[in-house]
Amino acid sequence: MLFVLTKGLHCLLLGFKKETQRAELISKGYLRDQNCVEREPPFPVFLSSNQKFIGLMLSDNVLKIIPLVKNAQTKVQLSPAFNVRIMHPDVNLVVPLTCPQSSQQHVGVFILHKKFNSAGRASSQPKYKLIKYRLDMVDQELVALEGAKDGAIEFVCKEIYHIEPLPFGGFLAFDPEHVYFYADGSDKCIDARRLRRPLVASAIAKVDDYDPNTGQTTQGRDFLRYLVGTEGGELYMIAFHLQVIKELTQSGQRTLAQVNSEST
Repeated sequence: MLFVLTKGLHCLLLGFKKETQRAELISKGYLRDQNCVEREPPFPVFLSSNQKFIGLMLSDNVLKIIPLVKNAQTKVQLSPAFNVRIMHPDVNLVVPLTCPQSSQQHVGVFILHKKFNSAGRASSQPKYKLIKYRLDMVDQELVALEGAKDGAIEFVCKEIYHIEPLPFGGFLAFDPEHVYFYADGSDKCIDARRLRRPLVASAIAKVDDYDPNTGQTTQGRDFLRYLVGTEGGELYMIAFHLQVIKELTQSGQRTLAQVNSEST
């Protein structure tokens, strides 16, 4: 299936029909809200890790949720959308997070956190943080993860600009020169690797889909690959060895050097 968002904020869900070898329209909708100031396109769009909704940020501090439901012909279609308020200023990104120990849908809100004194002046250097929430589809709100060790992660590096969730828990964080590894359930960076050359990605797309039954990608490979594009039109491929990255982000204790030495 393919989700399409037009410039006029019409949305389409397309499917491929094998019998005719053609794309067909499954569902459509209109997403523009009245009295709402829209962000500059392109709009952040993501599919939830449990594949039950599509999330978009069309306006600042508002997450639009489109539930995905099955019709009488068991075809997936778009359901009426609803808005969820994000109670943080300076939201940079919202990403779906995989929670291996729970069927609940978690989302991460990537923000620039600023502290102010009584005079209204900044009391310290702003820092990037990732705040984790559970999305309540019934009450249509984000619920804070009370008591979770990794409910709020403060990044030491001030240049992190992108968060990429991993399909088996944890996530990657990118700055222009490094990629950082974060394990599920931990609020600390487990390890970091320097990129071969500095770059700032304007888009990052996952190439391989992970199959939890085989422990490999659906293509039968041992690597998880990402296609990275820059504003200058350059394309790069970044690949991570599945065994190494799973051990690293799921244990949350060992460093990348230790995992490598154990696998050799």
